[in-house]
Amino acid sequence: MPGVPLFVVGHSFGGQIVGLSPNTSVRGTLLIAAQSGYWKNWDGPKRWGMATLWHVVFPAIGGTLGYIPGWTGIGEDLPAGAASEWARWGRHPEYLFAHKTQASDGFAAYPGRIRSISIEDDAYAPRRSVEDLGRRFPVERYSHQHLVPADDGLAKIGHFGWFRKSSNLLWKQGLHWMEQCL
Repeated sequence: MPGVPLFVVGHSFGGQIVGLSPNTSVRGTLLIAAQSGYWKNWDGPKRWGMATLWHVVFPAIGGTLGYIPGWTGIGEDLPAGAASEWARWGRHPEYLFAHKTQASDGFAAYPGRIRSISIEDDAYAPRRSVEDLGRRFPVERYSHQHLVPADDGLAKIGHFGWFRKSSNLLWKQGLHWMEQCL
């Protein structure tokens, strides 16, 4: 709609691919738990879990069943070809940028302001992984915010908490940022 500012909200993988969009009219982008999936961005047991996911689980299950079932922890069923590509990205330190040659240029040229949110109790998108993806955007338009649930009076947020009914406070923070972009 002409004259109406365009904002994008990307969560997790949806935020990972936002830099691949050729849209030049975006005013602002709110990335929630959008991360680089390189397995070494995790610590401790989660690191080995991610390594196992990319090196063993996706290749074995995808090769056997022809898809990755949502019950493996990814939420929805995923075709084997997509799972294979995603696993290949997750095994490389440059993640998707090593395999999608246009990605670096697209992220560097991304229009508008970007606010990236990491969440302390998010096992799917630890702070280091969110910051790793964020460094691909233009530094002069990028900002990062790390949320600690207790700071906002919340017991937990996690990877999906932003999208729960009880997340009004979080959305108010996101909307306040968008208003600042106008």
